[in-house]
Amino acid sequence: MLLRRFLIFEQEHERIVALRRLEKYHPLCSICMNVAPYTNCFGFWPDVKRPMQCGSCGHERSQHRSERKKEELNVWTFDVIMQQEKKVTKVMEEAGVEMAKDVGELENNEGKMSESKKSKK
Repeated sequence: MLLRRFLIFEQEHERIVALRRLEKYHPLCSICMNVAPYTNCFGFWPDVKRPMQCGSCGHERSQHRSERKKEELNVWTFDVIMQQEKKVTKVMEEAGVEMAKDVGELENNEGKMSESKKSKK
């Protein structure tokens, strides 16, 4: 019983970490989220030939502002989030870009980037 609770807690933690990572770097398309089947875009990633357009749905980067809310458990289940992250990771690897693996790593990299911008001024 205790092991089962731990596994559920661990899976939920992994879902939230992946959700935050996808939200930060690969927001959903506002246009695609309003059109059935609602799965045309699994998150923004720059098209190789047109970097300001999404390689998934073709809409502009500025149109990608829909959120995956962690409270919407029935929509953003563990399986759905892992599937989206797997798709994004695959296309990013094919493009030669490495994704951050941990939310802490995301926050640390942001701090380093902002420090390097300050030092260049």
